[in-house]
Amino acid sequence: MPILNSLCWNGLRVFEAAARLQSFTKAADELCVTQGAVSQQVRQLEQQLGVSLFIRQGRGVMLSPEGRRLAALTSRVVAEISDEVRRIRRPETDRQLVVSCCPSFAMQWLLPRLGRFSAAYPDIEVSLRAEFHALSPRELLAEGIDLAIRYDPWGYPIGFDEVLLEEYLLPVVAADKLAEGGQPTPEKYLKDQVWLLDGVGWAGADVHDEWRAWLKAKTLPEVKPRQEQIFNLAQLAQQAAAQGRGVAMGRMALVADALNSGQLKALWAPAVPSPARYVLLTHAERRRQAGVVQFCQWLKREIEEFKRSCQRHLADWLPE
Repeated sequence: MPILNSLCWNGLRVFEAAARLQSFTKAADELCVTQGAVSQQVRQLEQQLGVSLFIRQGRGVMLSPEGRRLAALTSRVVAEISDEVRRIRRPETDRQLVVSCCPSFAMQWLLPRLGRFSAAYPDIEVSLRAEFHALSPRELLAEGIDLAIRYDPWGYPIGFDEVLLEEYLLPVVAADKLAEGGQPTPEKYLKDQVWLLDGVGWAGADVHDEWRAWLKAKTLPEVKPRQEQIFNLAQLAQQAAAQGRGVAMGRMALVADALNSGQLKALWAPAVPSPARYVLLTHAERRRQAGVVQFCQWLKREIEEFKRSCQRHLADWLPE
């Protein structure tokens, strides 16, 4: 205990940031202090311990063997303290819900329905974040997120994710771009078109992943477009298609309303199962929180109603 008392907690906190970021400069930015202050705190800690925690290499630093041992401990301790502080403060924000959602799904599917949740639960304040990045259970807590919705093909840790909605792919164009008398053959039509691509289907996705999945299912792997345009949101590609600028690979959840209204026309039924699906991410620590429970129950009811709507209005496009 006397040894622990002699160590400066501020020095340990600075060391943890520098060790995690492998940079005094980045640690200074994170802690809102100068690089010199970080260097001084680390030097004082090294003097107290009688060892070098970092090996200085030109303008960079790397952990020494002793530094790696201390970093493993301080990283765990800081994380545990941060988690406990969040748990202690949580009762003050039980009625505030932070939802992180992939952007196009957030804007085209979730947001139009969110008013119904607010009407049913007026005392719960929902903060909706539109973002792509993958999340681990610890990152979910560290970023203050109560629950997240992601569109991706990955398997998350058991008990962390739950499949919300399977997705289906179908090419879409502006309704007035098709001539009367039936649909064209995909081989000839697609070769003459501009393909409107979502450049970030999910974290780590290739710009052509969804098109490849559809072409493979339709046994058209060699078809190439006349030209391509890339957008950073599926919503933008869909809107460009509605404006008659080309053909986009639609996701059923995102284009269902536009198909029903006649704004878009889908091609070559049936739709193809997507390699990705929508998943719900919740941390065990938050799962029993009243607001999270109520939001998840409401969300699943909306999902079921959406499925029934697709069965009523778009049944011809759903695979058997």
